Amino acid sequence: MGIKGPAILGRESVKGAGKMASETFNKDMVSIYPNLFSESNANNLVVFESQGRIITLVGMLPVKISLFGHTLKVGLIGSVCTLSEFRGKGLALSALQFLEEHAIKQEIAVFLISGSGGLYSRFGAVNVNSFALKSLKPQEFRNITFKEAGEQDLSSIMRLYAYNPVRFLRTTERFKKSFLTGYCMDKPAKTFVTDSSYVSVLQEEDETVIVEYGGTLENGKNLASHLASKKGLKEIRMIVDSERRDKGDKRYPLTCMVKVISSENVLNQLNGYFSEFFNFSELKEVVPALAAMGLTELTRALFVTGARNRMPALLPLPVYGWDYI
Repeated sequence: MGIKGPAILGRESVKGAGKMASETFNKDMVSIYPNLFSESNANNLVVFESQGRIITLVGMLPVKISLFGHTLKVGLIGSVCTLSEFRGKGLALSALQFLEEHAIKQEIAVFLISGSGGLYSRFGAVNVNSFALKSLKPQEFRNITFKEAGEQDLSSIMRLYAYNPVRFLRTTERFKKSFLTGYCMDKPAKTFVTDSSYVSVLQEEDETVIVEYGGTLENGKNLASHLASKKGLKEIRMIVDSERRDKGDKRYPLTCMVKVISSENVLNQLNGYFSEFFNFSELKEVVPALAAMGLTELTRALFVTGARNRMPALLPLPVYGWDYI
């Protein structure tokens, strides 16, 4: 049987790709990830086909991340799957490599992958271990009045999310689609909001976990503790990025891998960021050293070890939250 690809998916085939992903993952992927499986994003879905059906799919959603005001173009990678009878042929890896070339032309610098394992390691991605988990005890605050958020609260949530210095740059249209699914980081979630903060909460086995917050960190923690008190919880946990990690926080094993796909793109886009963290003489040494690295080595230097081991990780990454695909 002939195999065709890799190739960019056509708009007319988005429904077929969504159906294939849904059957593979045993859930309605189109309803949970409407931005990924939209016709407007068809040119970022790469497939292999055989006898007129899609047998391998790799999805990408282009986004932008703000790192203390500096913008990095990122491709979120998800819904990577191959039909069982076609596995072991290297199709997914070939599709990732094809998508990488396609993304570089869009000036994307980094892939952020919602998965882990040998496929992504062979692709050159590395595990992200920079997220932390805060354990918060229940505490009631008299001045806090919260409600469960709905569509009418989207503008407030967008405004409060913008307080985060490390965040995804969202559009109202995209965020609305994600929020109205009721799924955050692949699980059913509820969001509770006040005038000064919000928290998005999901249940992980026997734990209640906040996977996104908005407003200041202090206001988010207070709302979380107040919510725990009202719900009768012994504790509530909050996932935060590396910039919000305190000494007593545990690392959070988020299933996530990252790969720099273009050293030129990442160094150009973050030139201003580097200028804030290194003085002129350090820049003359560090940036050329980064530029000389291979992509996997550069990925480790930027997101795992830190350039010249100066920081635990040079570039913080935002917690997925509602941007997970």
